[in-house]
Amino acid sequence: MTPFTKGETGEELTVEGLVEFHEVAERSHSAHRAPALRDDQGALYRLALVGDNPFEQSTLSELVGCRLRVHGRWKNGTLRLQPDGFELLAAPNEVP
Repeated sequence: MTPFTKGETGEELTVEGLVEFHEVAERSHSAHRAPALRDDQGALYRLALVGDNPFEQSTLSELVGCRLRVHGRWKNGTLRLQPDGFELLAAPNEVP
């Protein structure tokens, strides 16, 4: 099981890191891969883009390997981002 960092519901957070995908809800009928941000200290933040399909997260899946700055609000252990809640800092080929 992936140990995600979790904040208090309603709390806002801005963090930078690399986009990855990880298994969530393992051993359940809801098991799927979900986007996460790994910061420079190795902490993982589960991400969801408001308005995107929660089981596909197609917008964030296109950003795997990119370095982003994200700003969102915690809800049920997930940092939920508005469509304008992330900034591309480096594409995969630009990440050191």
